[in-house]
Amino acid sequence: MITPRQLTDIARLAIAEGLTPAMLTGLRRIYPGVYFASCLDDDVIGTEPVLQRTGLNLYLVDSRQHCLRLTEDFQIATGVVPNDHLIGADPIAIASQVEENDQEQAPPRSAPSG
Repeated sequence: MITPRQLTDIARLAIAEGLTPAMLTGLRRIYPGVYFASCLDDDVIGTEPVLQRTGLNLYLVDSRQHCLRLTEDFQIATGVVPNDHLIGADPIAIASQVEENDQEQAPPRSAPSG
C-alpha cells in the first residue's frame, strides 16, 4: 500500500532533485520494499497519472501478480513510476507550481475561537 501523503512526498523529492538514478536510489532507501522505476510519459499508455504536477506525472504500480501493471488503487499499489513530461522544464518554475498546488490542496484553516 502506498499512501497519498507518500506520493506527494515522492513528487516533491523528484521535482527538487530531478529524475535521476541517484534520486531513485534515494527513494528506494527511504521506502524499502516499494518498487521504483522511471520512464518517459510517452511510454505510458491507457491510464492517467495518479498525481500530476508541472513537469511530473506519478503512476502507481501493482506487482502482486507475475507481471507489473499500472493501477489507480492506493490499497494494492506496490510501487511508483515517476516520469518527467516536460523535458528541460525550468526547475524554479516547477518548484513554484508545486508550492501553489500544495496550497490549493491544503484544508482551509479555521478561524481562531475566542
